[in-house]
Amino acid sequence: MKLLIPAGLNANLSLETFSGEINSAFPMTLQPGDNITRRRGKRMNFTVGGGGARITVGTFSGNITIERGGRSNKEE
Repeated sequence: MKLLIPAGLNANLSLETFSGEINSAFPMTLQPGDNITRRRGKRMNFTVGGGGARITVGTFSGNITIERGGRSNKEE
């Protein structure tokens, strides 16, 4: 699964996959309690920009890739 995030977006992301990988073009800082190497699945929560909107993505057997998109409408 590929998610294209506008460069100027402010959001909180929650990602989870049972048997896939999580990759992001955005810097990710793990929060206390986050564990991406658990025996059953991987879960990450991180903030893009100043946070705000909540985006939740989950998959059972696929990878999750977060890529940078174009400019957001706020920047135009």
